[in-house]
Amino acid sequence: MTILASSNTLMSQVKSDLNSKFDIQDLGPVKQILGMEITRDKTTSSITITQTQYLKKILERFQMTKCHPVTTPLNPNVKLNKTSDDAEPALPQLVHEYSTVIGSLNFAAITTRPDLKYTVHELSQFMNNPSPIHWTAAKRALCYIKGTLNLGITYLPSNLDSHSYSDANWGTNLTDRRSVSDYAIMFGGGAISWYSKKQSTVALSTMEAEYMALSNTTHECLWI
Repeated sequence: MTILASSNTLMSQVKSDLNSKFDIQDLGPVKQILGMEITRDKTTSSITITQTQYLKKILERFQMTKCHPVTTPLNPNVKLNKTSDDAEPALPQLVHEYSTVIGSLNFAAITTRPDLKYTVHELSQFMNNPSPIHWTAAKRALCYIKGTLNLGITYLPSNLDSHSYSDANWGTNLTDRRSVSDYAIMFGGGAISWYSKKQSTVALSTMEAEYMALSNTTHECLWI
């Protein structure tokens, strides 16, 4: 399947050229592809991408369809740490369930839900040996999904300015004290690139952590 995005004149020419060489079928305006739903508002000419059906299937898979929605994907009052070496290792079933949840959320986080990127990054650090605390945090992320099923990214042709946002937390990870860099790059009123990743070295100050995050953001902006 191929998606064409251009002016009507150019798309008609491309389809005509392709049809002269291959047997093709025009399915009309794209509505769904790769687990994404694409909707258009004719009034504002906006395009919105969501993954409502995909996220509903995740809730069904983990029997969370009747959970109570929450307003944040992580509990800000709970600091997640590595399971102690003295603790009993997690049961294989818990490891499998936990990893499956994180993998399922990661696809949404890199496709239409930048609000989940940091959460997935945080939870994925404990996939080898998750504790009940980590499993509770993963289920909280599913509760957040329940309340934000229709959340997505909307792009407006009337807002073609580009804006970039950068941030970092400083040494909040109690295991290795490395900070996390985050950025979001906006175009057309919606995010087109986003990032959340632990920094490669330990920052000695808030300024240093922010500087490294800003450096990552600048690299991405220059590439775009």
